[in-house]
Amino acid sequence: MSHSDTNTLDTEARERLAEQAAYWCMRVDDGDLTSDEQTSFQRWINSSPEHKAEYEAMLEISALGDQLPPDFAPSAASSADLSRVSPLPRALMRNKPFRFAQAAVAAGLLVLAGGIFGWNQGYVPNAYTRYSTDNELRVADLPDGSQVEINRNSVISFANFRDRRSVTLSRGEAFFTVEHDAEHPFIVHAGDRDIIVTGTRFNVWSYNGEVRVTLQEGAVRVQPQTNPESGSVNLEPGMQLVYTDDNLRSRVSPVDVEEALSWVDGKLVLDDLSLREALPLINRYLEEPVVLASPEVAELRVGGIYNTANIEELVRTLPRILPVRISQRGNDQLVISLR
Repeated sequence: MSHSDTNTLDTEARERLAEQAAYWCMRVDDGDLTSDEQTSFQRWINSSPEHKAEYEAMLEISALGDQLPPDFAPSAASSADLSRVSPLPRALMRNKPFRFAQAAVAAGLLVLAGGIFGWNQGYVPNAYTRYSTDNELRVADLPDGSQVEINRNSVISFANFRDRRSVTLSRGEAFFTVEHDAEHPFIVHAGDRDIIVTGTRFNVWSYNGEVRVTLQEGAVRVQPQTNPESGSVNLEPGMQLVYTDDNLRSRVSPVDVEEALSWVDGKLVLDDLSLREALPLINRYLEEPVVLASPEVAELRVGGIYNTANIEELVRTLPRILPVRISQRGNDQLVISLR
């Protein structure tokens, strides 16, 4: 590898790190991290000293924003300098609380001074939006022209960077129709991998450390976040990739896309699945997950089409269609066992 190639890789790694630190700074600033996001944040910040140092540096920049007066405007800079950085503070002011917008202005001034370690126009998004659902489906138009259909009990965020469009699926499920832009890839962060596309239609499901990527149209590449050069998978339409955060399970297989996307119409289709296979699909809709009492009950099979707005009814009907009983453990835990 040439010296210039090494520098390019180093620069790309620094850019990824700065982007990640900026993202977590914004999410923590939001003050509403889910338990899964909190776990992901702690895993990220504790994974290397560089992560912690970069995050702390971002916090220092945020603190600089607190020191700016409410009517502050960076008018002292030259017009040429402002043309390089002013769009970011203005955009962030539209999309983020005032305190973080001030931090963005402070960051821009540090760029002009040349004293910032990688916070530049490409590291800070010019649009940041968070979407969440409870017991409802939602369709949202993203700032880049893409569209996302969001399943019940889901949380996603979108950040538009200079050279990429970044989405994080913190919880739940979403179907993306991506506006084609070859120069600005659309990247979904789910679990410990990145799903990279330029224009396509695909679904991402995430629950309890497991992620399922289903491709309806176009092409996607799924790669590890920490080592993108190894373990990447390319999907074709009609294929599904299933992987886990611990990397113990990863498989690609054909899938009935219409069945996988039945949730868009408010339906959960169970096609003769074992309870072991069906339970993650069921539990994702429940406030308290149901557990199986034994390996024997896990192999019982279930099928049918159910309303995702009332999955509790599915659980209640199990003793009528299977040789099982449902008991309560503690205050809320439901246990399925053989009769």
